[in-house]
Amino acid sequence: PLPPLSEQQKIASILATVDEILQIERKEKEKLQKIKQGLMDLLLTGEIRIRVSQKCQR
Repeated sequence: PLPPLSEQQKIASILATVDEILQIERKEKEKLQKIKQGLMDLLLTGEIRIRVSQKCQR
């Protein structure tokens, strides 16, 4: 037996919200991965140089 229609609608609404959140999170992850890759490219090619302080060298 199926739950009442109102309960089915609530469940569907919750699942739709979860799907939207997951989609937003995936897009954010993709953006961050692109930023990370871009920074790695700049750092590894020497376009951006970072000075290492004496504290970090120890």
